[in-house]
Amino acid sequence: MMSVYCDELGKRVLLDLHAITSISGDYGRITLDYRCICGNPGRLHTGRHQRSGMSGHVA
Repeated sequence: MMSVYCDELGKRVLLDLHAITSISGDYGRITLDYRCICGNPGRLHTGRHQRSGMSGHVA
């Protein structure tokens, strides 16, 4: 499970691992692309250089 912010619903939601559409890594950071429960694609950045607001729907 992972928690992401949904812009459409205006709150954090839990997604299971089946929501992940791709995973990539670069410079100590992992980027997860996912499909939110509202149907919109999203992106979550993790790793050493994580900043607030690093998850949300992709425009």
